Amino acid sequence: MRGAGGRTPPASISQIFPMHAGRIIRIVRGQLPSGAWESVRATAHPELAMYVRGYQGYFEASSKPVRRRELPSGDVALIISFGPR
Repeated sequence: MRGAGGRTPPASISQIFPMHAGRIIRIVRGQLPSGAWESVRATAHPELAMYVRGYQGYFEASSKPVRRRELPSGDVALIISFGPR
């Protein structure tokens, strides 16, 4: 399966952004008929814990357009892109 732009997606978010295993809370992976996804949650670095509740990484690859609805929350999301990868 290939992701956006015809690239083969990485096997895991943790391969792209390795973090200390003791801070990872949950890793969830799923397969869909047209692709795959992975979500990783981790606690904030101890020096940032006063300001940051936690981290969440998400990767998705699909051969078809994806539409989803998400519920609102009281959290503020900061989205950072590290490029087309």
